[in-house]
Amino acid sequence: LSRPDPHQPRERRLIAANVDAVVIVLAARRPGIKVGLLDRYLVTVGRGGSEPVIVANKLDLVPEDERQNDPELASLEPYRHRGLPVLEVSASTGEGLDALARELEGRVCVFVGHSGVGKSSLLNALEPALDLVTGRVRAHDGAGRHTTTQARVFRLGGETWVIDTPGIRELGLGELDPGEREQAFPEVLELARECRFRDCTHDHEPGCAVLQALAQGELDADRLRAFRRLAQDR
Repeated sequence: LSRPDPHQPRERRLIAANVDAVVIVLAARRPGIKVGLLDRYLVTVGRGGSEPVIVANKLDLVPEDERQNDPELASLEPYRHRGLPVLEVSASTGEGLDALARELEGRVCVFVGHSGVGKSSLLNALEPALDLVTGRVRAHDGAGRHTTTQARVFRLGGETWVIDTPGIRELGLGELDPGEREQAFPEVLELARECRFRDCTHDHEPGCAVLQALAQGELDADRLRAFRRLAQDR
């Protein structure tokens, strides 16, 4: 698992190696779920060949009677439909932690995510003896403070190992192969096979099956916007 070096974009900075799973930690609130960052992580995880596990932390900040229709949590449904593991948990109340522990059991995992999503808090909840330093998000913008400054590896019992990594603000992908982008959006990839032109950009071309599905309501407009954004951003 690596990312472009922010000072030398042509070079890659190693985050972790020889891991079974990459646990992508998001926050249902403070700072909220960033699906753009999630898509970027999925591309990065795909490059390394590990299995992604998506975890939405801070579930306690979403009223229980609102969760079914909560737009932040609903933004994870496309990933569930792909068959990816998506867990909703709370490091504060312990909700969902048993399911997370089962997902990690016997594996080497690395926790990654935006600053302030609660990676270290989750590890403390899973194993209180770790007593990792945690911090609060800023009240005015919901951004997190860096409390983890370097990657560290911990044993959670048995053969379960977890690497805690510093939070990031953004994740560059460097040069992105079109195939990598489509792999991150399998719903677009499936439709693209029916496009008239093999090099279709799904933006304006006649005979574009992706645009046709969008017009017919068979493809979510937010997902197509995210697909295009991934191509434009580096």
